[in-house]
Amino acid sequence: MYRLPVATTQLAMQEMKSGNPVLRNRGITRLIGLGGVLAMTGHGAQALLKYLLGFGDDEEEAIRKGQPVYNRDANLFFTHDPEEGTVSVFDITYVNGFSPVVDMFGRSIHHAINGRWEKVPGTILSAIAKNFVSPQIAVEALAQASSNTNDYGAALWLEDDSFTTKASKFLKHVIGNAYKLKTPTNFYKAFAAYANNGVYDKDAALKLAGKLASEFKPLRVKTDPVEEHAARSFRVLKREMDAARRSLGDFNSFESLSQDDVDEIYDRYENSSIAINERLNKFARGFQKLGLTYKQLQKIAYEEADISKNRFEQAVKYGRVERFVPSDDALEMYKNRGEDNGPARVQYIKQAYKKRPRYTYLKKR
Repeated sequence: MYRLPVATTQLAMQEMKSGNPVLRNRGITRLIGLGGVLAMTGHGAQALLKYLLGFGDDEEEAIRKGQPVYNRDANLFFTHDPEEGTVSVFDITYVNGFSPVVDMFGRSIHHAINGRWEKVPGTILSAIAKNFVSPQIAVEALAQASSNTNDYGAALWLEDDSFTTKASKFLKHVIGNAYKLKTPTNFYKAFAAYANNGVYDKDAALKLAGKLASEFKPLRVKTDPVEEHAARSFRVLKREMDAARRSLGDFNSFESLSQDDVDEIYDRYENSSIAINERLNKFARGFQKLGLTYKQLQKIAYEEADISKNRFEQAVKYGRVERFVPSDDALEMYKNRGEDNGPARVQYIKQAYKKRPRYTYLKKR
């Protein structure tokens, strides 16, 4: 996929530099044609359709957040049915043979146009890693073996097995899983899941047939209620919130912490918290444009994703995030944990949060 566009570009450049007017015009035409094909078969056509259908950036980013990690930057198209209250996601990645080349640039351009320049490097690097260091090339097998799990989450070896046994099971899993084809593997997993221990089940058989057929569909479409899309996106945000909160565990270190150390830990958390709440604000706006009310979204965030009503209200209703202030119990724990500089550490933490205003107002992005 990479070879053809590169070779075409090289040939066109040679023609343009040949000095022959006929070849020069041919080279220009070749580049224009390649650019048009890559643009319109990539993100160009779907970007134009989204604009014509009024599906904006807020709505798109809100829906994308709830997609599987590997699919969030894929070439997706969306349609909204207000009467049914559903959003359909069309994955057109496999329709375009040049998607490994153009998707990363199309998605990066979309980020840049909407002011998210910081997302561009990560989008490109992630796409390159996906194409060249994918689970199809032993990475998933190595990751599983390193954590002592097989495809189904069971242990490959027991803790009390000999080193020789552990090593042989490790190598056997990696060698056996490194380059296995995805379609037969998914077929087998689907068969194992739906065969119901050898007892014939018509519904299970139909599900199995659908699973197998979906592996060969170039255009993949999934339709869900807007509420379900919102729940998935909010759950992803909650995981990000929890991960950011866990970073505060560095305050609990047995090692001595200086004021600079404490400032770095606190600022890292606060910056992450602000960014996450900006996304929460943006996604809520997107889902409101798709027909959900503030009350519905607050309920979904609280009941489906365990996002507190206060946090949701601060981020979505007031467009702000409240600074983090450790509880008295937490400060006492930090004081006792840092034997070398426990009392000083507590003072450093207090100075860190006092530098910040109580509320930071979110940017709309």
